[in-house]
Amino acid sequence: MSNSSIYFKTYYIITKISAKITNLSPLRVGAGKGQKIGEPDLPILRTQDGYAVIPGSSLKGIVRNNLARFLMLDAEKELSYVFGGNIDGEEMPIGSSLIFNDFVSNKIIDTYERSHIRINLATGGVKNLFQVEYVPEGNEFYGSILGRNISISDISGIVYMISNLLNLGIIRVGGFKSRGYGIVKLDVENVQILLPSTNVKYKTKIGIKGGEREINITVNQNEIIENNKYKFKIEKVDNNLFMNSYILNKDSFISVGKEVVKEWQATTHA
Repeated sequence: MSNSSIYFKTYYIITKISAKITNLSPLRVGAGKGQKIGEPDLPILRTQDGYAVIPGSSLKGIVRNNLARFLMLDAEKELSYVFGGNIDGEEMPIGSSLIFNDFVSNKIIDTYERSHIRINLATGGVKNLFQVEYVPEGNEFYGSILGRNISISDISGIVYMISNLLNLGIIRVGGFKSRGYGIVKLDVENVQILLPSTNVKYKTKIGIKGGEREINITVNQNEIIENNKYKFKIEKVDNNLFMNSYILNKDSFISVGKEVVKEWQATTHA
């Protein structure tokens, strides 16, 4: 088996999705216990200059685990070619085709605290009172997801499925979910595709469930067409970069994602 069919020896396609997360309820991504005088008992994760952070690693875990849950997949066996990991029969761990960057608030977040109690299960009384810091609802976080050699259709399906599960409040972000925290909305802001040429063909095992397949991408004046099936409308072209750059129409990207998810579900439930 050729390493080029699995790893990233050559970049055939790079996808960058810029997105916005808005918290619709209090959000708490913790940074451990407070150590400084005047600091909350349980502070939130921040940058050094005070912006709140949702770590990319946390988002990656949310996406991976919930794809496995809702598509009834074995995350270790059927998603490792997308999210990385050890695979039986491979000489070394597989790198992740998806890179989740941190999502950072668009403004410095002041300190907001709430008091919570912990119940003694044996007596039913209050065990202790503690303060937690949180991000109040209505704040916006900006970040991106980078796809390497994963098909546009697969990444559109992943984004469509996870954004819907987040927007419905079925899955949440951060801690204290049972106390009403962590309801967020995910909006795709921009989809950029980088290709080395207007005709790209490669074999890969990167994808949901794995299994080697051929990806054939053709670019015409108005569309990127994948495997003569999935069509993505182009809004802007920039060929002055080291690779050809295409900005996709967000609606067509999401529409293909919806179609792909239906295909995954039909295969899963067959």
